[in-house]
Order: sequence, then structure tokens, then C-alpha cells
Amino acid sequence: MNECAAAWAYTFNTSMIFISPLSVPSAVTSHYGNPSPPSFVPNIITGYTHRMTFYERMINLLVEGFLRYIVDLFYTPYIQSIYREKLNPNLPSVGDIYKSTSLILSNSHFSVSSVRPFLPDIIEVGGMHCRPAQPLPKVYNQSNNVKLSKWLPQQDLLGHPKIK
Repeated sequence: MNECAAAWAYTFNTSMIFISPLSVPSAVTSHYGNPSPPSFVPNIITGYTHRMTFYERMINLLVEGFLRYIVDLFYTPYIQSIYREKLNPNLPSVGDIYKSTSLILSNSHFSVSSVRPFLPDIIEVGGMHCRPAQPLPKVYNQSNNVKLSKWLPQQDLLGHPKIK
């Protein structure tokens, strides 16, 4: 997610689709109006899961609040000044530009991520690159314990019936 690229798309009145290389952080989804209550949606920095203790929930709330404060106080005004200087001084705020986003593709999947609410325009696409395993070439079926190679067929290795 790049604020200057979003301002560029807004300038040319095009649809915006954001692609997140990880599960979309709650600080980002809040710009789109997506609810991310820190009482059960862990901040990515804390390393907590959705099964937080009361103490962890309080820490998560403080971390989330602090990060949003820093972003709103320092980062966002700085980015807005850059794209207004370079593109158009009358461009709206980052938050207003983000509200016009059509779709967010998140590299996450509900089976391996924490439980969290997503609006219909945030789609989890994690794992869509996976395919059924193919039989391994004979060179990889040798009984040696260690095999060094510049490239290995990762999905085929992980899908092999002897891998646990």
C-alpha cells in the first residue's frame, strides 16, 4: 500500500486495488472503514494471537493506539505534503483517498491467521498459488539425508506422502 501511488490513481480517477504481501494490518484496514477492535484483533507487532489474556489485550490496545497516534501525527502529514507538492495541492487526505479503494487482496487465509472481521471488499487470497503435489523426479527420491541444490520443487516436496 503506497499512499503516493494511491494519490496518483486518485488524480487519474482510476479504480484502486491494493495488494498486501501479508495479512492486512488493522491500522491499514481502519482507513477503509473495516472494524479491527484491539480487544481481539492482535497487532502484528505484538505477536499475539486472538486468544489474548486480559493483560495482553491491554498491551495490544496500547500498542495499537500508540502506532495510530504516530502514523496520524507524523507519517500521514508528511506523505500528504509530498504528494500534494508533486501532484496537486488540492488532493484530499490519505484517509479520503483510501476510502475510494475498490478492492484489497490480502496474502492471508483464515485457516492460518487470527480470527478477524473483514468487509466484503477485503479478500484473503493466501494459498491461491498452491497446487496439488506432483510426483518427485527420481533424483529427489534418493535415500541420502541431505540434498543440496540451487532449486527444489517446494510444493512437490511438501506434498510428498513421506513428509510429515
